[in-house]
Amino acid sequence: MSHIMFAELGGKIVTTLAGAKKHETVLILGDTASNENMLEAVFTAAIHAECEASLLVFKERPHNNFEPPEYIAAAMKGADVIIDFATKYFIHTKAVNDARLSGARYLMTIPTGIEDYIRTGVIGIDYQEMVRQGKAIAELYESSEMCRITSDDGSDIQMKMGGRPAINRDGMALVPGEIDYFPGAQVSFAPIEETLNGVLVINGSISPPVDKVTQPVTVKFENGKVTDFKGGAEATQWKEWLLSLEDPNMFSIAHVSIGLNPNARLRGFIMEDERVKGCITFGIGSQMPDFKGNTGLAKTHCDAVSLMATVELDGRKIVEKGNIII
Repeated sequence: MSHIMFAELGGKIVTTLAGAKKHETVLILGDTASNENMLEAVFTAAIHAECEASLLVFKERPHNNFEPPEYIAAAMKGADVIIDFATKYFIHTKAVNDARLSGARYLMTIPTGIEDYIRTGVIGIDYQEMVRQGKAIAELYESSEMCRITSDDGSDIQMKMGGRPAINRDGMALVPGEIDYFPGAQVSFAPIEETLNGVLVINGSISPPVDKVTQPVTVKFENGKVTDFKGGAEATQWKEWLLSLEDPNMFSIAHVSIGLNPNARLRGFIMEDERVKGCITFGIGSQMPDFKGNTGLAKTHCDAVSLMATVELDGRKIVEKGNIII
């Protein structure tokens, strides 16, 4: 797919999703595995918007949440806007945290394998309707006391909300220090960790280390921590990977989310999978401070996606078998 194919997307990312203004410092980041045409299109759009734009590409890192090179970290702290296309995300690093504390707006995606979805998920939908729906769900999260998630294939899990903030990841970063992921959208919250108990059946994807699952994986949560895995080779693979990190916090709940993008499909790429409209994602491991939770940092982060679940807030259904009904 050529640079020209990404031209409209580049303009939308720079001016609408990042809200970049004339003379703002815009830093576009990529690694050696990033899509060059996409990087070039966004850089060109930033130049056309009369921003002070820079494009920096660094060597692909061996895994997620690896600190970027020092010169990259320094450039990040000096930017008004950061648009990150690195194929190994590093959002849970000191470099990103320092940049945000310095006021940078941070917008990221992982384009590998989902280049077409990144286009259709931004310029091929009613973006404002998606944002509206996300805000409505966030308001219900924040005003509810209990959440229950069930499914026909065996999920049944409950948790207390506790008045913590609901984060509407609408794919836009417009406020200094804000971080978001595009294409949006996803609404997330951190439950009161020790109140989360029950069974979750994961029939979508687990990233890392599995990506799209070939058979359901069932996990048991007790007091906010994963305590049991069932489901064959992929359940074993996941458990062994978590154990290999030698970090007990990797088994702790970080967030619960609902996907909202009507053009997202389950394909084994987490940036798309967890935004499938009506899907449920449980994140475990490292928890961003935005959630105001108690899990805190861990070695890394893992997301598990389930489709066709039902979500109730204080007995009111907001998702029924994967269909959002508000």
